[in-house]
Amino acid sequence: MNRNTNTLSRFTRTATQGLSYARGAAEREHAAVITPAHLLAGLAVLPANSIAGHVLSGHGIHPDRFQPPNDAIGSQRTPLDLSVDVKRILERAAAIALERAEPSISSAHLLAGLLSNPAAAQAVTALGSAPDQLDQALNSLDDWTNEP
Repeated sequence: MNRNTNTLSRFTRTATQGLSYARGAAEREHAAVITPAHLLAGLAVLPANSIAGHVLSGHGIHPDRFQPPNDAIGSQRTPLDLSVDVKRILERAAAIALERAEPSISSAHLLAGLLSNPAAAQAVTALGSAPDQLDQALNSLDDWTNEP
């Protein structure tokens, strides 16, 4: 099996939803690529029962700061590439899941990968939160895969 296909199948439903929301954020801006800021927006609008949604909202990055996600996924969508930074974030999320011996990649892994990226850390800071505090809150949780 192709490595990329294998990695994609490991995302939780919630993580996949966050990635879809990130795509929607990029589409609303008519962006050519999905950037770390789009991924941050996608994770921030996840429900509070998701790990990323819980951690972000607990540190002042609330869904109401972003446009609501567009759940309509149609075949007419224009293909969008991932920026180099987002590709690195996804690779880091997969590596973190492996390091933690967790079988799936959740919104928590995506958030951890995001926080390891300098461009994303700047976006977090611009929203009035401290990346290191988010990282500490995330790492205080034991199970990163316990989400829908």
